[in-house]
Parts: sequence; structure tokens; C-alpha cells
Amino acid sequence: MIDIGVKMLDASLYRMGYREPNVVLGITHQQVGHQKDVGLLGKWKYENYTVADMLLVGLRLQMVHL
Repeated sequence: MIDIGVKMLDASLYRMGYREPNVVLGITHQQVGHQKDVGLLGKWKYENYTVADMLLVGLRLQMVHL
């Protein structure tokens, strides 16, 4: 499943002319995904899932000098 964040990132980069990134930061977080029988929908088999609970990305793009 693709989050709306990917589409918003693409739209933002398009509006800014696809400037080259100077710095790219990425952080993943997994708190619920590896815990047995924890979840909003009740018990589940945690060993069947290998995705992160959250992913954060930060970009610093090159400046455009007019």
C-alpha cells in the first residue's frame, strides 16, 4: 500500500522543478509490528509482517539563484 506522502512528495518536487537534493535523511520506526498479540484489531501473527510502523524522510534541496 502506498501512502499519500509519496504522491505529495512527487507533486512538490514537480512544482519546484525537480531540484537535486543536497541531503537526504531517512528514519524507520517499528514498535507495534514485532510485538506478539498487540494491535488495534486484536490478536495477529506478527511473524508474518516485515514492514515498518512509520517511515520519515527529510530532504534538503539545492537553492535556485535567479
